[in-house]
Amino acid sequence: NKLISKQIIKRFNSDNINEFASDKPIVSEELPIDFDELSNESSKEAFTSKIDLSGFVVKEEERKAPRQAQWLPLLLSPAALDGSFGGDVGFDPLGFSNDLTSLKRYREAEIKHSRLAMLAAIGWPASELHHKAIADFIGLDSILADEGKAPSILNGGLVNEWIIATAVFSLVLSALLEYKTYAVSSQSNYRPGDLGFDPLSLYTIRSSFGLDVITEKKQTQQEKLAIAKLEMETSEIKHGRLAMIAITAYAAQEYVSGIPVIFQTPFFFGDPIV
Repeated sequence: NKLISKQIIKRFNSDNINEFASDKPIVSEELPIDFDELSNESSKEAFTSKIDLSGFVVKEEERKAPRQAQWLPLLLSPAALDGSFGGDVGFDPLGFSNDLTSLKRYREAEIKHSRLAMLAAIGWPASELHHKAIADFIGLDSILADEGKAPSILNGGLVNEWIIATAVFSLVLSALLEYKTYAVSSQSNYRPGDLGFDPLSLYTIRSSFGLDVITEKKQTQQEKLAIAKLEMETSEIKHGRLAMIAITAYAAQEYVSGIPVIFQTPFFFGDPIV
């Protein structure tokens, strides 16, 4: 045994064999022993597993507990909805985003529809409010549909050279944006909808609002920008979701009632007193 052999404190000299046979005193020599080293070696061998335990170790990414769904606290969020994207409340009852790849694809589609819906939610009532006056001012005919409704598939009025030209321009612009998205989507740090467009440096401005609280840990500029981006991403997706509902309601209300939406809710678009 290796440990026992190291603890031998005496050894015989070959020259003393005859003395041993003649009953003379045996000359012995003490060996120096490092008891600290022996103790450490014993501890290492005692606590070193002789069995491969790698299969029993849980990986770091598997240690996380399921995230509680914010839209309904009694439920758990799907694994892909981990809160890394703004506006993620764990809502996916039909299981569309069952992995990260599908989640990014659906988020990309959602943010595009959200931005288009926000433009439409403003443009629809604005056209019904001001288009006729602007057309009269520059001496052109109004292209609004019957009863002054905004041109749409349900309202009609889309067969017009101005609307066709606008549609062609929109297709060209959409193609350029899709190409830009395809070019940046291969980057490792790409987030759906982030094309690096921030001409007014709103991320930088937002990062200085209320983030330097005295009781909180000091944050670096990169951490502030990351928080600001997530907050603005959340604001954008929330406004976009509301706009998608609003533009659907515009079309349905005008189709059912037959009158412009600005006349249905004058407290939003007109003078509530008159």
